[in-house]
Parts: sequence; structure tokens; C-alpha cells
Amino acid sequence: MGGTGARDQFSWRLLLAAAVIGLLIFAAIATCRADTSLFLNVFVFAPALLVVSIASVIYGARQRRQPRRILATLAVVWAMAGYVFLYNRAHPFEIPEAVRWFLWSSEFQKRVLAQPAAATGDLKHIEWDASGFAGVGNNTAYLVFD
Repeated sequence: MGGTGARDQFSWRLLLAAAVIGLLIFAAIATCRADTSLFLNVFVFAPALLVVSIASVIYGARQRRQPRRILATLAVVWAMAGYVFLYNRAHPFEIPEAVRWFLWSSEFQKRVLAQPAAATGDLKHIEWDASGFAGVGNNTAYLVFD
């Protein structure tokens, strides 16, 4: 017959699932601190992505459904995951701080403005971020209102 079969029809379900999973991974990475993000990347997301990739390839091979599309989707997912991982390693504070400011800027502003005026002339400020453990690399960043 002259019509296209179910095999030839494009399925958005796989692409939608990959996009949702990628968005969840990015959101988890973006809202975590650098050390937590590294742990999640190495011990949670990478193994899960590997298992899902292998399962998708096996499913596609067994069902003989759109193997090129499945492989293309997996290639895009792996490329995006790798890019986000490498970018986050090179700029460990850029994404989390931008997301934190975007989501909770009004709360941070309220907390800074709620500070009493210092008699010593110091600017109003709150602690933004702190890192370090056991006396090594004890760093504190402040959010300041001028």
C-alpha cells in the first residue's frame, strides 16, 4: 500500500522525554553547590544517562523503531550533558549564582535592606556563599547593598 507505516512516523515522545530529563538534570546542577554538583554528575547523572542510553539502544534495536532517531537523540543528550559538565567545571560558580539570583533575588534584597545601618559606616550586607572545610580554603562571599 502507498501510505506511510507506523515505523516511518516521527515520535515526539522520545525527544520530549530527553528534553525533560535534561532540564531536570540542568536544574539540579544549577541549584547545587560546586561539590554537590560534581558528586551528582559523577555518581548519579552519568551512570543514569549511561543506563538509559543502553536501554534506549536495546529497545530501538529490538523494536526496530527509528534507530537513527534514537541514536541522534542520544548523541544530542550526551553532547549537552558533556557541555554542561565541562562548562560547570570551568566556571563552577557562574550558573548556580545566576540561578540563585534569578530565583531568590527579591528575598536576598529584603534581607539586605532589613539590616540596620552600621555606626562604623559599613555597607548593609549578608552572607551570600561560603566554602571551605576544616580550615582549608575558608572563603566567604557577601551580598552588599550600596
